Amino acid sequence: MPIRYPTEMSHSKSSPSSALQSQVLEQARDLFGADTEQVALFEHELGMLTRRRLPRLHEAVQQRTRRVVAVMEDIYSDHNQSAVMRSCDAFGIQDVHLIEDLNEFDVARTISRGAHKWLTLQRYSGNTARPDCVAELRTRGYKLVVTSPHEGDFTPQTLPLDAPVALVFGNEHQGVTATLMEEADAFVQIPMYGFSESLNISVATAIVLQQLAHRLRSENHDWSLTEREQMLLLVEWVGRSIPHREHVERRFLKELRSRNPR
Repeated sequence: MPIRYPTEMSHSKSSPSSALQSQVLEQARDLFGADTEQVALFEHELGMLTRRRLPRLHEAVQQRTRRVVAVMEDIYSDHNQSAVMRSCDAFGIQDVHLIEDLNEFDVARTISRGAHKWLTLQRYSGNTARPDCVAELRTRGYKLVVTSPHEGDFTPQTLPLDAPVALVFGNEHQGVTATLMEEADAFVQIPMYGFSESLNISVATAIVLQQLAHRLRSENHDWSLTEREQMLLLVEWVGRSIPHREHVERRFLKELRSRNPR
């Protein structure tokens, strides 16, 4: 269920953005319950946003999904990693799982343009990175779907979306490892009609995610976040929109506690 938006507003007393702010703050009170400090902090941060920021965050959070997630397996290029992040953000894919046993993710901001900060990143490293990632996805009910130019069970147009899907993208040189290939529930292949046998990972990711995001909506799958998930994410996004957030929060809480000692 999306965050409720007021249907009638008095133009003489409030603007759409201030009405939305009041509505969101009320939902935050429901979310945080007795945690009055968290409510006060959120209200303070709301007041620091520009007039257009909250409506933009609200619009974006309603388009987020966890029905499809992306898994990047040990991507070498920082630019490719960041380009994938940007595609996930653009098509509303909220969760990205990063297997980093050899190559740690390092944001190339000129490519991602900050897209990574609007995503939920789950990172796995060390010798157990792959089994840990697989176990986590299985626990959450995902089917592992490996993207491969040589294993074409499905295309992005025919891949079943009746269950949550974790799309696995391999690195630029070896592709998806045998470990994850063996764990796959299905494979997806992008139809190609020329001499090239494969696409750059950033291009392949954008193609597959765009088509699946479109299908989720057009085929009326249960794709959106719950109201609670939307609210939790919105609270996080509001905080990430504040410059020098940690300093702002420390200062505000210090002043709040000095006025209201426990």
